[in-house]
Formats: sequence, C-alpha cells, structure tokens
Amino acid sequence: MMSHDTSRLKWKNVHIKTSKGEEKFRIASDNLASKKSYFTAESGVQDVTEKVKEEENLKEKFEEVEKLNKLMVGRELEMIKMKEEASNLEHPSL
Repeated sequence: MMSHDTSRLKWKNVHIKTSKGEEKFRIASDNLASKKSYFTAESGVQDVTEKVKEEENLKEKFEEVEKLNKLMVGRELEMIKMKEEASNLEHPSL
C-alpha cells in the first residue's frame, strides 16, 4: 500500500487448496482510497474456480481439435499426392 502502486494490489486466479483437499481459484483485489492524512483499503475476494476449470477444459478441447485438424490436413495432402502419382502412372507422358 505504501507504494501506491495499485497493480500490486490485484491477484488473478490464485490457486489454493482447502482444508478438505479441494482445489480452488480466487481473484482478489484491494482498493485504496486516499484521505487527507490516511488511506482506507477495501478488499474483495471472488471464487472463480468454475470459470478457470471451464477455460482449462476449453483449452484442452481446442488442442484436441487442432491435433485432429492437422491429422486431417496431412491425410488430405497425402491423398492428393497419391492421386497425382496414380495419374502419372496412368498417363506417363503428362
């Protein structure tokens, strides 16, 4: 707080483990209000566990789709190459 650097007063997706062993994610922030001779602070914490898990799930699905896309493109390119080779065998002068 002494630095007045408000960027140091925000934490995003802080990973915690509860006493029951559950993994949770939180965001937290402190807001400073300057008065004439003192500061007041207001703090807030929000549970974003579901949001973080959904983002991780979407990222994994996107990576799976990317892998499948690369496989399909590679397969399509191989098919084109095979068709060209077959065409060359059928029509060697071309």
